[in-house]
Amino acid sequence: MLKKIVFIGTTIAIAPYTHADALGFSIGAYQWQQNIDGSVRSGGENVDLHDDLGFGRQHNNVYFAEFDHPVPVLPKIRVQHTEMSSSETSTLTRTITVDDVTYSASSAVRTDLDLSHTDATFYYRPLDNWVKLRAGLTLRNFDKGVKIRSLSTGDTAKVDISSVIPMLYLAARFDLPLTGLYIGADANGIAYSGSHLFDSRINAGYETPIGLGIEGGYRRFELKYDHSGDHADITVDGIYAEVFYHF
Repeated sequence: MLKKIVFIGTTIAIAPYTHADALGFSIGAYQWQQNIDGSVRSGGENVDLHDDLGFGRQHNNVYFAEFDHPVPVLPKIRVQHTEMSSSETSTLTRTITVDDVTYSASSAVRTDLDLSHTDATFYYRPLDNWVKLRAGLTLRNFDKGVKIRSLSTGDTAKVDISSVIPMLYLAARFDLPLTGLYIGADANGIAYSGSHLFDSRINAGYETPIGLGIEGGYRRFELKYDHSGDHADITVDGIYAEVFYHF
C-alpha cells in the first residue's frame, strides 16, 4: 500500500514536467524589405531621413534561434539579430545643423544609418496546442545610430542611439488542423517619458512534418527616442520572407 501511495504521489509531482514540451531548438532567417521614414535631431532642427538625406527602401536580413526545454518554471529563450543598416549619399537642398556641425545647402554628404539590434527574449507559453500563446520580456540592445559626414570637409556629426531597452513580448499562432498551415502575430513594445518602441509582425506560414518551414508577413518598427540631446522619430516597415527549421 505504501509503495502505491509513493508511486501516486511521485506521478502527481512530476506530471507537469512530463507533460511539458520536450527539449528542442529552432533556427531561421528572413529577408526584410525595409521602407525608412522619419527624422533625427541633435542640437539643431529635425533632419528628414528621406527628404534631406535620401533614405528610402532597402533589404536587410534577420537571424534567430530558439531554445525549448521541459522545465515549466524556467522561461524559454529566443535570440534574434536584426540588420537595419544603410548608407546614402545626397546633396543637401537646405542648410542643416546636427551635433553642432553645420552643413550648408548644396553640400554633398554621406549618411550611415544603423539601427541594427540584438534581442534576448524570455517567455512562457500558457497555451500550446492548435492555439499557441507566448508572453514574456524582451531586452533589445542598440549600439550605433546615425552618422553624417561632409564629403568635402570631412566634418562628421552623430546622433547616438545606444541603449538596452526592455519591452513586453506577446505572440499568438493559430494552427490549421491537419494542414501544416498557420497564421500568427507577435509584438514587442514599451512607452515611457515621451519615448516609445513598438515592433510588430503579422504572418502566415507552413511547417512540414519534419520541422522545415516557410513564412511570409509584414513587420512594422516604430522608434521615438529622446536621450541626452539626441532625438529620433523613425518608422521602418515592409514585407518579409522567412525559412526556418524546428528540431
